[in-house]
Amino acid sequence: MSVERWTRGHLSDVVSRLDAGVSVNSTDVPAQGGDIGVLKTSAVYGGVFKPQENKTVVAGERRRVATPVEGESIIVSRMNTPDLVGESAFVQDDHPHLFLPDRLWQLRFKNRDGVCVRWLSFVLSSPMTKSYVKLNATGTSGSMKNLPKARLLALPVDFPPIPEQRRIAEILDTLDEAIRRTEQVIAKLQQMKQGLLHDLLTRGIDEHGELRDPERHPEQFKDSPLGRIPRGWKVRRVEDAGSVRLGRQRAPVHQTGRHVVPYLRVANVHDGHFKLDDVLSMNFSPPEQDRYSVLPGDVLLNEGQSLELVGRCALYEGLPGRYCFQNTLVRFRPAPDTTDPRFARSVFKRWLDTGRFMQIAKQTTSIAHLGADRFAKMQFPLPPTAEQRRVTQVLRNDDARAVEEKRHATKLRTLKQGLMDDLLTGRVRVTVPEDAA
Repeated sequence: MSVERWTRGHLSDVVSRLDAGVSVNSTDVPAQGGDIGVLKTSAVYGGVFKPQENKTVVAGERRRVATPVEGESIIVSRMNTPDLVGESAFVQDDHPHLFLPDRLWQLRFKNRDGVCVRWLSFVLSSPMTKSYVKLNATGTSGSMKNLPKARLLALPVDFPPIPEQRRIAEILDTLDEAIRRTEQVIAKLQQMKQGLLHDLLTRGIDEHGELRDPERHPEQFKDSPLGRIPRGWKVRRVEDAGSVRLGRQRAPVHQTGRHVVPYLRVANVHDGHFKLDDVLSMNFSPPEQDRYSVLPGDVLLNEGQSLELVGRCALYEGLPGRYCFQNTLVRFRPAPDTTDPRFARSVFKRWLDTGRFMQIAKQTTSIAHLGADRFAKMQFPLPPTAEQRRVTQVLRNDDARAVEEKRHATKLRTLKQGLMDDLLTGRVRVTVPEDAA
């Protein structure tokens, strides 16, 4: 049923054509200064335009670029994976040094006074449009789909009066701004955590809860294989701070038996936590279950993965049932009298972020291997256990704020999705001032 005073039509009623760019040779470095850049398809996602997602056009190709990025426009991905084809974004400002590739379209409007472009951008990023694109994208490849121009222009659109379009856009823009601010806070907290983690793992916290100051109190520090560290700290090998074990070799696919238990692998280890929606099982004899079990306080690290992710770790804090682990993971079991599990995880996380694991990993084809023996010999900072706990408590407090901000961002996104569904269908009408109408 049509909404009162809304007009049912198609995208072609307000869009005259779809302009694509051209494919040019480029480097992977984003354009800077006077460089010319060509957008990546990742510049357009979820209604958000990311101008930093571009590649510098090589000098000999600059004369070939076409379709510069203009402000007050909408860009649509015409060719992408099945989940991403049809992604769109609103562009607020001109970017004369950035140009479209052949996989992106820029919408050209018949009459800019005949539609609120910002409102239309929300329509194009709505679940309704995504469903339409999914049904109308073509291509035999399961990994790449194409959206024909004619089918996008035939997109059904219910047009409210222009003042109502503007009011809907204002409401959704307000939510978008709140989401952007929250994401900025999350990014800032992440940056701050990197600096905090560095300070905590090199300066430590004294008994008064304060970071030690190597400039004001150099006498509190000493030289070590890891650089300057507090005098009360020790440097030990990882294997001296706990035990290190590589997981069990993968079992044959059709192995059967009565000692089948779930086991953890690379796919289950994420950034600091375990993802258990895809856990496999295989036979572990009772002695093997003792040898390869995972206990609360164990830290599992990826032994084999891409170079930048080898060493990614998670702390096992106890899950229902009994889990073992396979040989794509390394288990570090902290020595109970000397090493706090959360402190160990923080050290390993810092090593991952600063590339220390990459320095010792060995790469074969596309997979890098940490190597349990090489990992066991790495130099490990070891403060007194009481100080380790103070360090982890500071980090836990810092994490709690980040979790709360992420939870807030999730709520805002859910609210936006609900409002988009209500406002863009006319299920909920907005109030427009009489002078605007």
